[in-house]
Amino acid sequence: MTRTLRTQTLSVVATLLLAFEAGGAETRITLDPGSSGQTFEGIGALSAGASSRLLMEYPEPQRSQVLDFLFKPKFGAAFDHLKVEIGGDVNSTDGTEPSHARTRAEFEHPRPEYFDRGFEWWLLREARRRNPAIITDVLQWGAPGWIGQGKSGAEKFFSQDNADFIVSFIRGALQYHGIEINARLISGLAVGTSWNCVSSAAASPRWLTMSSSRQ
Repeated sequence: MTRTLRTQTLSVVATLLLAFEAGGAETRITLDPGSSGQTFEGIGALSAGASSRLLMEYPEPQRSQVLDFLFKPKFGAAFDHLKVEIGGDVNSTDGTEPSHARTRAEFEHPRPEYFDRGFEWWLLREARRRNPAIITDVLQWGAPGWIGQGKSGAEKFFSQDNADFIVSFIRGALQYHGIEINARLISGLAVGTSWNCVSSAAASPRWLTMSSSRQ
């Protein structure tokens, strides 16, 4: 069948009906060749689980060349969305990403050097330098032991400690690196025995309110 014939056939058969026996329900699927369909919004990258650890140590000019291929608009991959892990001092996949607040004392008395640990801050800066319009967001795989002390599972993850911990990361990105985080996602599964929990419909909205009230 030629392309022209296929197009004509698609135009003639504009509506496809699929009948399902269950409950006599009928599902209607409309095929419209004149529709542009969903809009392609771009592609992004995830840096988590220490997966980007070695990139920071590449020699120049190779390191800059790799970063250009990743984040420079209309060049190479041209990622327009970067998600990074909020370091929690836990082995989250291939290694451990350091935390900006390893103890409650560090959290309550932050210092600029705490927000230079690891490599995610550096990667965020390099991405934003190449593409000022890049979308940035963060996600959590675990957190330091002081978070939600005395609690476990969902209560530990959806605790006020953890809400404040994530907010401090977002504030630190802006205060110490000039990077505004555009989005923050909830981790459905955090690593570690005491962190294994699934997001629940009851806990998530309440926890979002807890964290957003401190931003």
